[in-house]
Amino acid sequence: MFEKIKKLAIYFNHSAISFCVGAVLVMFIDTYITKGIDSSFISAIMDTIMAVATISAVLVAKNYLKQFTAQEGYKIAIELINNHIRGIEQLDILSEAYDSLLNEIRKNEHVLPKRNHIESTDKAIRSFAVQIVRTNNFIKEHNEYIFKLRTYGLSVSDEKLYDYSAMKDGLNEINEICNELYKKSQRIRIQINNQFDENVKRDYNYERKNEGTMFSLSRFKNLSIDNYSSIKELSQKTISHYKLFIGEDNSVIKLFKAK
Repeated sequence: MFEKIKKLAIYFNHSAISFCVGAVLVMFIDTYITKGIDSSFISAIMDTIMAVATISAVLVAKNYLKQFTAQEGYKIAIELINNHIRGIEQLDILSEAYDSLLNEIRKNEHVLPKRNHIESTDKAIRSFAVQIVRTNNFIKEHNEYIFKLRTYGLSVSDEKLYDYSAMKDGLNEINEICNELYKKSQRIRIQINNQFDENVKRDYNYERKNEGTMFSLSRFKNLSIDNYSSIKELSQKTISHYKLFIGEDNSVIKLFKAK
């Protein structure tokens, strides 16, 4: 008997249910004991019960919608962590391609241009371009994930915000530097090729000789690469922030919070 009463107490703990039950008890007592209830009073009580029940239903629905939305958001967060964000570790490959291209350009800063110089520069540019496209796609995809998370009311947790922001800033900085070098390398390649063509026009047997007009990058002030240095350290720092952001257990509950 005690257990049944305990279960009923838990059930009637809900404020709306308690109110409705209380109102019914009042009418029951008044009808069968005092014999004094009238129709207008019953109508007022029923209207009140309906209003409270409606408000209760709205609150329950609102809470359910909030929970459902958060659950859907966390599904996207799990996909981001498991299938997407680890792609940032490819920054090491981008860094190597960057260094290779930068070294190739520096090797040809002052050179008698031959066909092999053009071919080696082209090869370095193509390899670098593949990594740039991959990085650009990664950033675009990442921004789409974050946009979806915000749509579902999720954002990076306060505890992880510093490392996430540092990771994102580092990634954007690397991408900007790489895109600038890529555009500049294409223009440098054109100038090397132009000098080669000019030398060939002057002397048909130019490629068999070791003489002609030298290509000098210093003649093109807007193509200077003096301010460029290896991005390896920046890449490693960005990856380090990524690993600190992810943590050891990759728990999306720790990484993202619901509003």
